[in-house]
Amino acid sequence: VEIKGSRRWVDFNYIPRFQPVELIKPLFITFIAKIMVLNEKKDIYIRYFYSLIILLLIVTILINQPDLGQTFLLTLTWITMIFISGFNMIILSILGLVFLITIALLIFFLPEKFGYVFFRIKTFIDPKAGDNFQSQKALDAIKQGGLTGQGMGEGILKEKVPEAHTDYIIAVISEEFGAIFVLF
Repeated sequence: VEIKGSRRWVDFNYIPRFQPVELIKPLFITFIAKIMVLNEKKDIYIRYFYSLIILLLIVTILINQPDLGQTFLLTLTWITMIFISGFNMIILSILGLVFLITIALLIFFLPEKFGYVFFRIKTFIDPKAGDNFQSQKALDAIKQGGLTGQGMGEGILKEKVPEAHTDYIIAVISEEFGAIFVLF
C-alpha cells in the first residue's frame, strides 16, 4: 500500500496494516549471526561476503520504497555484527565510508526520490529555513501540559498534527498527562 509517497506497508483485509521490514529486522540479525558461525572451516571472508550479499538484497528493496531510515538501521546493524566478529578495522572503515558515500550520491543524483533528506538536514541545522509547524505545535502542547497535564483526552495536538499518534506521541502524552508522567 502506498502512503505519503512510500510503499512500505502490506495491507490484508482482516489483518491490520504492517511493514514487512519489521519482520525482516530480527530475522536479518539471526540469519547473519548464523552465517558468521556456519561451517567454521570455510574462510571467514567468504562468510562476510555472503552476509554482504544478503544485506545488499534487502537494502536494494528498501531504497526502492524509499526507506532510508530502515536502510541505515540494517546497514549499521550489519557493520556492528561484523565489527564484533573481529573483522579487520581498516576494511570495516572503508566499508563504512563507501556506505556513507553511496547514501550521499543517492541523495544528490536522485533528488526526486531522496530530496526530502537534504531538506530535513538543512532544517535541522537551521530550524528557521524550513517548515516547523509540527515541531512548534508539539512544543506548544508540551508547554500546555505542564507538570500534571490537561487530563486524559483533553489534549488538542492530536487533532492539529498529522500522524501525531506516531511522530509526536511524547508531545501528546505530555500534553494530556504532564511532564512528570513522561519522565516516569
